[in-house]
Amino acid sequence: MAKKNDKLETETVVETVAADAAVLATTTPAGAVAVADDDDFGDFQGHQGKITADELVTERFRIVQAMTKNKRETGLVDGQIYGNISRKGMDSAVIVALHETRTIVERTGDSKGTFVREYVETEFGSNDFQDPTINALIKKMTFKNVYKAVLDNGNKLAPTYNCYVAFLDDTGTEVKGFGVLQADKTNIRPFTKWMQDRVAFEGANKTPLFAIRTRVDGKGTYENEEGNVTQQYRFSPFKDDNWKASRMSPKPKALGGNYELLKALEDHKKLVTGGAIKIAEYSDADDSEEAQEFAAF
Repeated sequence: MAKKNDKLETETVVETVAADAAVLATTTPAGAVAVADDDDFGDFQGHQGKITADELVTERFRIVQAMTKNKRETGLVDGQIYGNISRKGMDSAVIVALHETRTIVERTGDSKGTFVREYVETEFGSNDFQDPTINALIKKMTFKNVYKAVLDNGNKLAPTYNCYVAFLDDTGTEVKGFGVLQADKTNIRPFTKWMQDRVAFEGANKTPLFAIRTRVDGKGTYENEEGNVTQQYRFSPFKDDNWKASRMSPKPKALGGNYELLKALEDHKKLVTGGAIKIAEYSDADDSEEAQEFAAF
């Protein structure tokens, strides 16, 4: 039951707020709060963040494996997809691919597999890495012998796919964030199959890459001849187990489509391909997770 003085206290608060607003109105310069529109901040101009390309760093996302470090401390579980900076895991995610590149990663040939450098393909699909030695060696690479390409100094080479993606909400209509899905070793096979599936349905030749929504998790498994088991990506259509049905509509939102989201994704892709956004570097430490996975397989 309400107390008798509740109404009195409420009225007093309302009167006080109104009085404060009246005082503010008489003491604040008229032009200080009146702006032409939402983009005209008047005297506030000059306080924008000055972000350089080096400060726009996007996480690399990997699958939690048996050898992933500090799983217990961070609450990660095998088969989750996690960011190498945030250390936050996801059981599954809805994604769209914005940009894909192929690279060749060089690591030391010893059991540590320490990162040395990365060779980036000049244009996706060209097999041109601007290095004749690398180009000669990648011709020897297959899914079964990806680590048999060896340089004169004993270092090993491994092909890798990097896919810059936008993470969407469960409805597939809002962006939650961005990242790079990394596919190497045993994950090359499911990744390339995903690429093939995306272009195999009727009408795919007219559909932008970033219009095709995908569900992904890391709960697939692969066992090599030595009995080592690793988690793999599982890619599937976002809707009705059908890639065509998983496309976003180019119609405006008012007509039930996704035009505004597609435009935002296109703009972000331009930032990526233009070099305005940087991808997190590989770790060069001997005990890095990348090195452990390299050594295990």
